[in-house]
Amino acid sequence: GHSGAWFPGYPELASAPGPFTLGGRGGSVMDPSKESTYAFLDGFIGEMTQLFPDPYFHIGGDEVNPRAWNQSESIQAFAKEHELKDAPAIQVYFNQRLLKIVQKYGKTMVGWDEILVPGLPTDAVIQSWRGQKSLSEAASKGYRGILSWGYYLDHLSPASLHYAVDPLGADASSLTPEQASRIMGGEACMWAELVGPETVDSRIWPRTAAIAERLWSSKNITDVDAMYVRLEAVNRNLEFTGVMHRAYYQSSLDRIAGSQPVGPLRVLADVIEALGLGTGRTGRPMGTMPLNRLVDACLPESELARSMELAARRLVANPAGDRGDEAMLRRQFETWAANDALFQPLAENNKLLAGAAPLSKDLSALGEAGIKMLDYLTPHPVAPAGVSQKKLSRKARKAELAAQQAAQAAREEWLTKENAELARLAQPPRRGNSGGGGPSPSADVRLAAFRPVKVLADALVHK
Repeated sequence: GHSGAWFPGYPELASAPGPFTLGGRGGSVMDPSKESTYAFLDGFIGEMTQLFPDPYFHIGGDEVNPRAWNQSESIQAFAKEHELKDAPAIQVYFNQRLLKIVQKYGKTMVGWDEILVPGLPTDAVIQSWRGQKSLSEAASKGYRGILSWGYYLDHLSPASLHYAVDPLGADASSLTPEQASRIMGGEACMWAELVGPETVDSRIWPRTAAIAERLWSSKNITDVDAMYVRLEAVNRNLEFTGVMHRAYYQSSLDRIAGSQPVGPLRVLADVIEALGLGTGRTGRPMGTMPLNRLVDACLPESELARSMELAARRLVANPAGDRGDEAMLRRQFETWAANDALFQPLAENNKLLAGAAPLSKDLSALGEAGIKMLDYLTPHPVAPAGVSQKKLSRKARKAELAAQQAAQAAREEWLTKENAELARLAQPPRRGNSGGGGPSPSADVRLAAFRPVKVLADALVHK
């Protein structure tokens, strides 16, 4: 299904006539009816197996578009001659021929879960990208399997999501011990449509370490907060080994800011999360697409937003406890509230930030809301000197009660509006336009800053 890159140089391999171009998304696939196709692949696989000592050889086999096979008179005649009733049967034939070539060179064939159709020899290993159901199905039918669904790094999902996926969980949990033993483990995937030299490190690390721990650990180890503590230590150590995920983050922001102060951009970017191919990224990835936008600079997961969310959870669990969490949250909220006034001059006339203005306004609004929520959650009342409740007249007490009820009603009305705003921010970003014909910078990122504020808002609802 991904063989189109071969055809500009070797058009004779294709099932349909060209023209073919690099980077094009034509619907053609390899011609399985020609012996010359298998002779070519034999030479290629023979050369590759000499270069790489691995015991496995991956043939792909996913997302095969059968249109070219169905429309080709010669391929349909070939299928009829070999009693291949449909396109899946043609693919089985092709895979069987490939399997013999791969085995000829002493390798085990691996293919994506689309190759799992009746007639496929059980010598093949099934790698599942579509879910744990196909992995379980493969194991139950006698195939060895590898899970990649849930471990796609280019989706830019949080480490916690990857950590929650166990190859032996979900559908695989009902397998017999013998069937479960066929599941070999998992493999993280990092596709390169949206990465370059300056972004690849931040797309791979540190989340791959969380996947590694999941695959190497007992299924009973599931404490996400504890995982993040270990992940932060690994994250720091990665810098010592030369991984540039944090260094390139700052240099990318410097480049976007240009000659303007980068500080306001850093405040915003620190609580923004980049979206990937599976989490709302807009626009078709192209090989010529410049990777210089806000989404390319931002990290997949906001460390600051996560630490603030943890602080907010501790605070609402014990409002009268250590004031350190409240002080940290208030300091950050005040920074957010003041940041938009500093950010707007930076974004003005900057095409790379033209669509980020709404994000900045949202961040400042979240800062103001967070301050107010802290005031509601952690009041520090000071009684007027010389005044006690006993000394208040009945009329004064009644007036005070009315004032309290009015304040409570106003607070509830305000909180309802804030919760609606938080719900909006929790939704996947909508595709917009920056005015230059491309997607808006706000379309491909998520403002993670809403999460600690949401914790406080939920606590106020139940207070």
